[in-house]
Formats: sequence, C-alpha cells, structure tokens
Amino acid sequence: MPRTIEGKTAVEWCSEGSDLHHLDCYDEAFECYERALIIDPKNAYARIGKCVLLEALARSDEAIECLDCDSGVFERIDQAVQVNSNDAYAWYWKGTATKIVHLLDYDEFDWDDEQLLQELDDEQSQCYNRVLQINPNDPYLWHSVGREFYVLERPNPEVLKCYDRALEIDPSYAYAWYSKGDLFYNGGWYDKAATCYDQATRFMPKFAEAWYWKGGALGYLKRYAQAVECYDRVLQIEPDNDGAWYWKGNALYNLGCRSEALTCFNRAREINPNFPMEIPPC
Repeated sequence: MPRTIEGKTAVEWCSEGSDLHHLDCYDEAFECYERALIIDPKNAYARIGKCVLLEALARSDEAIECLDCDSGVFERIDQAVQVNSNDAYAWYWKGTATKIVHLLDYDEFDWDDEQLLQELDDEQSQCYNRVLQINPNDPYLWHSVGREFYVLERPNPEVLKCYDRALEIDPSYAYAWYSKGDLFYNGGWYDKAATCYDQATRFMPKFAEAWYWKGGALGYLKRYAQAVECYDRVLQIEPDNDGAWYWKGNALYNLGCRSEALTCFNRAREINPNFPMEIPPC
C-alpha cells in the first residue's frame, strides 16, 4: 500500500475531506476519504468521515454498511485519545464520531429523547473545546471546530472567533474566508460576506463556491453587474452549474438585459429540467 497519494498522507486527505464536506463538495470529499483508506484501510478518521458524509446525504444504509466493514472504528478512536490525550486530531474525530453513534443501533435509536440528543451535543462540544486547548495554533482545527460549532448552533460570535483565529494564523486560508463569508451571508450582512468571499477567491481563484456566493451577496446589494462577473467566473470553472446560469440570468434581468437573461434561464432548464426557481417574464 502507498504511504502517500499525490504527496499527501492519509491524515492530510482526511483533513481535506473534512474541509470539502463543510463546503458541501460531497463528491470531492468522498474521494478524499477513499484515498485515505487506500493508504491506510484501518484509518479511523477516514472511516468516520466517510460515514458522516453518507449520513449527511441521507444514505444511512450505506453509512451503516460502511461501519459494518470496520466494527472497531469507534474503539480505535477512543484508544487514540487514551494513548495520547494531547492528540488534538484524535479529539476532533472523536467529537465528529458522536454524529453517527446512532448508526450502531439504528432501529432502536430514540430521536425523541431530547436528553440523549443534548448529551451527544454536549459530548461533541467538549471534544472540540479540548481540541482548541491542546493545539491553539492550527488554522485547520480552528476552522473545522468553527464549522462544527455553527452546526451545533453555538452563538455566532463564538463561531466567528474560530474563523478569525484561523485567519490570524494563516491569512491565506481560503476555506476559512469562505466560512466567515457564509456566517455573514446567513446573518444578512451581505457587504461583509462579499468581502470575505473576495478574499477566498483571491487566494483560491478557481474556488467556484466562493465566486457563486459572492455573486449572491452582490445580488442582495443590487450590484448586479458585479454579480454577473462572479457567475461568469463560476461558469468558467463549472460550465454546467445550473444555479450559476439561473442567477446570472436573474442579475441580467435586473439590469434590463431581458434577451440575455432568457438565454441564461433556458440554459439552466436545459441542464436541469427540474430546476425549482421561477423564471420571470422576459
């Protein structure tokens, strides 16, 4: 078995997979975990990451099958923490593993037991807090924990602190800029969001998701010409991105370019006949 693939270790592929999962780049994240498992078939982090991804995609049967292929994965995570209680990555993946503990007894898990669900959330938070105590200088961990805190509905200032700390350590960390932009976007601070997405694309020019959401933020700010430029950048990278075609059309429509807008709307429908957005009269 290879020790690396494309120069990356199993742990590095797991870290990239986690970042990509947070960006909703599911196919790319899945490939990262698969590569990690080629390097190390018993890599607990990759197994957990792959199962969490499958569960997030509502593919529970496949997630359960993935766990059944390696029934000792939870024990290995616990052992990693016991062997070295200062292993920040082990604590991170232990926290992540709590997301899928229900898969061990899927048919019997009680989703209505609020106390049990809160205990699992608390355990996850404790693991992530431990991560940051052990290694306060790793930008990847600050970013990843910030994303997890967001999912756990921790207060926005707490999440923002994580992203800001990641960027203080590594100002060129495009994924952290993107996540910070997401936080602002979802809070309705579109100007701040656009600035963050701009930084993400500065450091990663082919970052299609950042260009896409920058276009969305600019649209809310009624800066439609700039939004069109963003969607054009998305389409240079992903020519069949139906959402980019639609929102480019929407921006053009608001600029009064009805014919060009209709072309974009038709292209979105051509790519995805079931595209859910309504097309304005052109």
